[in-house]
Amino acid sequence: MKVILCILLSGIAFAAEPQPTAPKLTEAQRADIKLMWETVPLHGDSKRKASSHRAQEAAHRVLTSITLTGLTQAQVISLLGDPIKSSDSIYHLPFYRAPKGDLVYRFDTGNCGWQFNISFDQNGRVSKIKPMGIE
Repeated sequence: MKVILCILLSGIAFAAEPQPTAPKLTEAQRADIKLMWETVPLHGDSKRKASSHRAQEAAHRVLTSITLTGLTQAQVISLLGDPIKSSDSIYHLPFYRAPKGDLVYRFDTGNCGWQFNISFDQNGRVSKIKPMGIE
C-alpha cells in the first residue's frame, strides 16, 4: 500500500509544476516599460508614428535587465504589454525574420532601433531573448 501511495504522490508532484512568478520591478523599470511604448510623428507626418529614441533605449534597458526566463507568453505580455496593441508605431511587424512561435517586440525610430525575439520552450516558457539592433 505504501508503494502505491508513493507512486501516486510522485505523479501528482511531478504533474504540478510550480508557476513562475513575474519578477519584482523597480520604479525605474516600471517607468522604462511605460516609456518604451512612446511614439513620435515620423519625419513631421502626424499620421505615421515611430518609436522615439528614448523609447528604443528604454526598451533595450528593460529587455536586457528583467529576467523573463521561465515565464509564459501571457505573463510576458501582462508584464511588458502586447507587442502589437501597445504601440501606435507603423513599425510593429518584425524587421528580422523570427522563428514561428516567438514573441517579437520591435522598437524602431525609422532610422535605428531594436528587435527582441522571445523564444519559448516545449512547455511554453521563455527560454531565450535575442536582441537585434536595427540600423
